[in-house]
Amino acid sequence: MSMVGQKYEIARMRSELHRDNYRQLLRVLIFLNALTLALILSIIYVVFFHPTPTYYATTSTGLVLPLGAPREEQR
Repeated sequence: MSMVGQKYEIARMRSELHRDNYRQLLRVLIFLNALTLALILSIIYVVFFHPTPTYYATTSTGLVLPLGAPREEQR
């Protein structure tokens, strides 16, 4: 193989290496963007659709006491 042929072959191999690395990095970036979107959507879901907490009273022995509706403060 001549010197020009070897240089061409090296240039072609470098080009393929850069192309393959670019495609691999692009896949990783697409995956990370999808993961970021999923995390953002899960945070939005937790913030807006969070169930109301259930409060209850207990005695020192562990007996659960029923709670009525909270009374409004009288003025």
